[in-house]
Amino acid sequence: HISRKIEDSQATPQHISISVEEERQQHITSLLDLSPHLSPRYSLCARLGIYIHYMMMNALYSYGYSAAASYPSFTSSPIWLLGKRYQSQADNTGATNTAAAFKSFIDDLSQILWFTYRKDFPAIEYTPYASDVGWGCMLRCGQMMLAQAFKIHRFGHIAKPDADILSILKMFADISNETAPFSVHCIAGTGPKYGKDIGEWFAPSTIASVLSELVNQHVQLSTDLTVYTPSDGTIYKDAVSELCGEVAEKWKRNLVIIIPIHLGTDMNSIYYQPLLETFQIPQTLGIIGGKPRSSLYFVATQDNDLFYLDPHTLQATINMSSDFSIDTFKCATIRKLNVSEMDPSFAMAFYCANMADFLDLCLRMDQLNKRHPDAHIFSVSDKTPEDQNHEKDEDVLVEIDDDEFS
Repeated sequence: HISRKIEDSQATPQHISISVEEERQQHITSLLDLSPHLSPRYSLCARLGIYIHYMMMNALYSYGYSAAASYPSFTSSPIWLLGKRYQSQADNTGATNTAAAFKSFIDDLSQILWFTYRKDFPAIEYTPYASDVGWGCMLRCGQMMLAQAFKIHRFGHIAKPDADILSILKMFADISNETAPFSVHCIAGTGPKYGKDIGEWFAPSTIASVLSELVNQHVQLSTDLTVYTPSDGTIYKDAVSELCGEVAEKWKRNLVIIIPIHLGTDMNSIYYQPLLETFQIPQTLGIIGGKPRSSLYFVATQDNDLFYLDPHTLQATINMSSDFSIDTFKCATIRKLNVSEMDPSFAMAFYCANMADFLDLCLRMDQLNKRHPDAHIFSVSDKTPEDQNHEKDEDVLVEIDDDEFS
């Protein structure tokens, strides 16, 4: 899964498959060992530097899963979670601004799969990286958003028991294997094609491009699901029709849209309200973005606050080849930040189950733009401009120059 070729090597690279327990025992040794299965660009000094970084990140980030619930402050205003409205219900004291008053919201948010830093997974091929701590949080946010899209694609908005979710989780297992096409290994391994080496932070535009490629090249998924990533913040209906295989106003494939957006160097206050209102759109999958140099997955709003899932917890990797619990993929801690604190570079995602769903999304986007004529976050157009068609023909990569996220 590595785009970079192994050059100037005397030895033929061999994939070494070892268990998680062996990986844990051999972690320091493998970093300092000059074994031929690693790319020659990882010198002894480079590996020592990676190990020092790994140990520092272990010390910085909280370790382990906690089932203890932790909630921020609430108001009595409605909450919008991925297109669904929640009104407060008075708790047993009569209060309407407590966690108990929003129990339904808290229960539903806990069903969103939570991906975090993991350690002691089988090293990414030809590298010493056995953990994504300190550099993989945008990758984990991308996994959260994509897993949510897969859940809706497979089950709709109906809550399912844990046993039904296992097949989705296994697609994100921390292994380098075709059974886990959306693992950190595969995502990081596709990064060099978009200018990001393994171990480097991804920008929102990078994760959008990588996820789009991985889904669209997956043989089974691509038959009934496709990902569209417009490069200029505009959704072009003709491009969507082509991707979804439109025939007689019906689609062959459902659609995930991931729009990389860059609103300048600082978040201008004119964008606050339209951005918050996007969480009222039924098709929304939320926002992968964050605050400067810290990636987060935004899923809900109340007043001017954004609720999010935070990947910056370090956990041991899960061996998904045998029975396992999904408890560590459920977040018991709910956090929020004010919209003014949000980084202006992010990626906004939507899921459309059919053509009618897509046209409804386009209508809602147009209505949002009409309500906020001076603060368009995205736009919709019927036809792709000729210059973009030419770039597509010539296979030109168009990337937004975002700030990096850790």
